[in-house]
Amino acid sequence: MISKPASYPNITSAESGFIFLLLATLSGALCPLLYDFTGGNVTGYEDSNPYRFLLLLALYSGSFALSLYRYPSSKWVVLSSPLLFITFLLPIFSTLWSVDPLTTLKRAFAYALTGVCCFYLCSTLSFENLIKRLVLLFFVGAVMSVAYSLGVPSYGVHHGPPIDGAWKGVYGHKNELGRACTFGIIIASLYKPDNLRMNAVRLATIFLSLLLVYLSQSKTNWLAIGAWLGFLPVLWFLRFQKVPKSIRLVIVILPAGLLIFLISQYSDLLLESVGRDSTMSGRTTLWRGVTAVTNDKFPLLGAGYGAFFTDNGGLAAIGDYIRYWSIRPNHAHNGYLNVFADLGWIGEIALVALILGAIYRTFYFLTEGKQVAQWTTAASFILMFLITNYSQSLSFKHSDLTWLMFCIVYLYGAVESRQNRSFTVRGVPLIANRRTALLS
Repeated sequence: MISKPASYPNITSAESGFIFLLLATLSGALCPLLYDFTGGNVTGYEDSNPYRFLLLLALYSGSFALSLYRYPSSKWVVLSSPLLFITFLLPIFSTLWSVDPLTTLKRAFAYALTGVCCFYLCSTLSFENLIKRLVLLFFVGAVMSVAYSLGVPSYGVHHGPPIDGAWKGVYGHKNELGRACTFGIIIASLYKPDNLRMNAVRLATIFLSLLLVYLSQSKTNWLAIGAWLGFLPVLWFLRFQKVPKSIRLVIVILPAGLLIFLISQYSDLLLESVGRDSTMSGRTTLWRGVTAVTNDKFPLLGAGYGAFFTDNGGLAAIGDYIRYWSIRPNHAHNGYLNVFADLGWIGEIALVALILGAIYRTFYFLTEGKQVAQWTTAASFILMFLITNYSQSLSFKHSDLTWLMFCIVYLYGAVESRQNRSFTVRGVPLIANRRTALLS
């Protein structure tokens, strides 16, 4: 007889509030309280202002304490993905070769604590429960953004060229608002509510997020939503069990390859159709500079986590490439390139391994027809991350909800795979360990 494994814990109202505050802080929805009315910088990899630092420190400490309290489940989750665990520690190791060790240590410590949050959420909430909380979060963020942009336009709307009039809501920047609303649209559209009240919240989230992503003028997120809508039929087809898995994969892979080829050949026309130029608003010159300097000075290990865009790193060397920029960049505006600049080929290999692992497990469970709603949402998360990470530095970013959600999707897949291996070997059931098993 197979022992019944432990289920996710029943959490108190206080812990539910703690989780909501944690997610709200990481999503950027508290920018008015932490930045607009207190001062600070909300962009990129800049160090937090004191208020956000103290709040995050309290939330990270609480996540760590609760993870220790649920040690058996937390241990199971951590051991399910050694690669992700090592990836959260890699920035700390980069302090050894960083060109700015103090900056790297501070940011790497915050990144490691972001990993603690990832493991805590995965050992505490089912994926379905987490999605429900995210629907509520993005609903509240959308309502607050409308009220903030209309009520306090000096803070809620951008003023001055080149993005005059673009809404930023409570998220501090038009791209952050657009990204939050894009995820809100996806999560709410795929969420299946269990009561009328949550269905009303779901529909309101979709409507308000569509309105806000338009008013944000974030063209990248317009493209991301269009790509997701085109991606949905692929996901539905992959889970169509009446067609053999091999045929489903071939039918999906061939058109996908053709689509990627067409996009690469006609990218200028695509960007022009949404008001973008071929330089991605000047990003391509920055990318050339970062690539050239990294290949020349820090190819293998990078400049150290968060250290490339410092005075001791490559910032001065890329000056010739960005002479016309009005501000000094603090990240590469491309997550794949930013990892290469900070952690070299070691970091890039780790990132690619995480992406491939997440894609493989997600599509495996989809094609097997297991928990299709969950894995359709997971696949949508992966797609959105891959697209938005192209123009924003999200990979390995500490204290950021988008990267955290990608890691959570990867981790849920790893946990599910480990559970399958734990309960069967070549189809033969095994005795589950009651102390360490997380969920049947």
